[in-house]
Amino acid sequence: MVRVCAFPGCFNREKAIRLRPVASSQEESMTFHTLPLHDPERLKLWLLALKRDINSPIENIRAEWVPSE
Repeated sequence: MVRVCAFPGCFNREKAIRLRPVASSQEESMTFHTLPLHDPERLKLWLLALKRDINSPIENIRAEWVPSE
């Protein structure tokens, strides 16, 4: 499954392992993070920052990802 950024206007996506460049340091590698589904207050803040509806069902946002860049 290809991970795509959940933020509007962000086009970062995770490439297949064979297509990823070898990062020379930890700082150069982009990582993807899931939304904090088990912390309702923090999830609400993340959804507001992502300009998403805070009343979205968990099933709709379970596959959302945010990149480190």
